[in-house]
Amino acid sequence: MSPVIARNRPTSSEGVPGNRPMRHRWYRRLRSPYFLVAAVLVVCTIGLAVRRPWGIDFWVHATAVERLSTNLLAPGGLQIAGTVGDSSYYSPYTVLLAVISQTTGLSAVAVLSLVSPLIVALFCYAFWRFCRLFRTGAWFTVMALGVVLTLWGVRMWAWSGFLSVFSLPVTLPLPSTVASAFMLLLWALLAEALARSRWSLWGWITLAATAIVLTHQLTAVNTAIGCVAILVWRWHHIRRSQFVAGLVSAAVVIGAVATWPYYSVWELLGSPAIDSPQQTLYTAPLWYQGLVLLAIPALWSRWRADRRDVLVLMTAIAMTVVVLGGVTGNYTYVRMLAPAMLAAQIAVAVTLHQRWRDRALGWRVWRNATVVACLGSLLVNGGNVLYALPPAVPVEQIQAKVGRNPVPRTTRGCPATSLAAMWSSPMTPPPAASSPPTVSTP
Repeated sequence: MSPVIARNRPTSSEGVPGNRPMRHRWYRRLRSPYFLVAAVLVVCTIGLAVRRPWGIDFWVHATAVERLSTNLLAPGGLQIAGTVGDSSYYSPYTVLLAVISQTTGLSAVAVLSLVSPLIVALFCYAFWRFCRLFRTGAWFTVMALGVVLTLWGVRMWAWSGFLSVFSLPVTLPLPSTVASAFMLLLWALLAEALARSRWSLWGWITLAATAIVLTHQLTAVNTAIGCVAILVWRWHHIRRSQFVAGLVSAAVVIGAVATWPYYSVWELLGSPAIDSPQQTLYTAPLWYQGLVLLAIPALWSRWRADRRDVLVLMTAIAMTVVVLGGVTGNYTYVRMLAPAMLAAQIAVAVTLHQRWRDRALGWRVWRNATVVACLGSLLVNGGNVLYALPPAVPVEQIQAKVGRNPVPRTTRGCPATSLAAMWSSPMTPPPAASSPPTVSTP
């Protein structure tokens, strides 16, 4: 039985956790190991917000926030190569940050950097909600977060929308990270809405879907892949009222997207993609995602238990799109690796948690290999996490030996004497780097 359905079954006995007062439930959550880990991540993000180790794409979105804060109704074009409309980066995310910049007087760089801890908090909450669909152990979500961040490859790529320990520290302020958090939350809400009839859940689903489509269209495609997998997973539980609610929600999302005043999503989706940078992920998949092959035993075990398992379906659908992109030359489809990797990694975490004490030789070997792979990947790819520490020569020496994003010094944090100026001064983008940026846009 699904944990979502089991949690929502009516109970009448007193003292059952589901009947405890709200304050008791939240107190228990605050004492959980995952909350402590999430709190540490938020604190570390404050260090990142001060040092600003963001990639070149950060300045594109900072420019969008600055233009909007100057003139919210007619910000003008960004003149970004490869985009169809003049204002395709004017999403609800940048509009909200522009309003904050206008209200507080902070610069676009400051607002976009300081919002990073809030994005991490949102992501941690959404990740927790999504993981509860599969298991509810006290340490399971911590284990799942560790697997998702590290089980990628021996070399990682700083790519927006990829939830890895190498990519996230340098892409936190980008719209793709916010959209990924909403994607996880939408999946959790959809599974819960299909398990019980609550119209309020469909309202939140509609808001999340609209925000994703208008903020980051590639993440919207990834979200759709997950939604299809969830609908197939829960097909026999869908009632007529839920079907109608889904249609109404889809109609509202389409209407909101069609009336967005800053750019046309339809023209953006129909524009030719810039594929050359993303072709790299097709040429060396074992280097960048090879460790996820350890998910095959976990996915196979789940498929044998349930032919409509949502994690198996999500991985299969997303990988089919990725393969089609490689065959047809539409290399943008490689971005569908994000839901495929996420589903496979969650399957690994669920199997690890279930079979941690399994004495069978095969599972013990697989468990030990997976743990070694995650720890080794963290060791060789965790250099970007060190940007949360104050600048120091020993830290840079360690980063030189482990994976890190080659961020130009002009885009990193500034000396303490000029921090106040950074919060209020106009944005001054760094000079163009001599090498191509490592983070794709948008």
